Amino acid sequence: MAESDQSTGETIFMLILLIVFLYAYVAYARAKSEKLKKELDSKHKLISDKLVYAKQALSEGTAESVEILNNVNLAETRISQGVQSLQIIDSSGVVIADEKGLTFIGPHRRMAWNWSKIIHIISNKQPPRDFDLNAPWLENFIPVKKSMQNIILPVSNRQKNSGFQFQASDSLRAEVTDFIDFFKEEMKNIKPKSKQRKNEKEATVIVNVNQTITDSVIQGNLTNIDN
Repeated sequence: MAESDQSTGETIFMLILLIVFLYAYVAYARAKSEKLKKELDSKHKLISDKLVYAKQALSEGTAESVEILNNVNLAETRISQGVQSLQIIDSSGVVIADEKGLTFIGPHRRMAWNWSKIIHIISNKQPPRDFDLNAPWLENFIPVKKSMQNIILPVSNRQKNSGFQFQASDSLRAEVTDFIDFFKEEMKNIKPKSKQRKNEKEATVIVNVNQTITDSVIQGNLTNIDN
C-alpha cells in the first residue's frame, strides 16, 4: 500500500513538472515570437524608408547612390549532377542602388546588375529548416521563425543567374521587388550622367568650333568692308 501511494505521488509530481515545463515553454515561445516580430517590423520600416528615399533621390538625381539593404548574402545558381541549386558565395554584404543598377558589395565578392541588363525578377521565400542543430533546442519549436528571402536577377550579360538573400517578411520582399522593377523599366531608358556629361562636353566643343568659325567669317567680312 505504501509503495502504491509512493508511486502515485511520483506520478503526480512528474505530471506537475510536465505542466510547469509546458507552461514555461509557451511563455518563452510567445515572448520570443513577439520579440522577433518587433525586430522584423522595425527592420521592415527601416528598409521601406530607404526604398522610398532611394526611389525619390535617384529619380530626381539628388543622390548618386543609396544603400538599400545590409546584412545580405550573395547567391548564385550552380549545377551539380544535373541539379540546379542556389549557393551562397558571399555573406554579410550590402546592396547599393545607383543610376546604373544594383551592386552587391561583400567582404570577398562584388557583383552588379545593370537595370538595362535585367531580364526578369525571380523572388521567393526560402523556408527555415524544420530543425536547426546549431540553434538552441527550444527555438526549433517556436511558431514564428526567421525567414530568408531570395531575389534572383537573371541578366543578359551573364550565363549564371545570381542575386541576393536577406532576412525579411514576404511583404518587404515584394517592396524590394517593386523597387527593382520600377528602375528596371524607368532607368534603362535614362542615359547615365557620365554619358550626359560626355554629350554635353561634345556639344560644348561643337558650339565653340562653330563660334570660332562664325567669328572668323565676321572678321573676314569686316576686313573686306574696310578694304
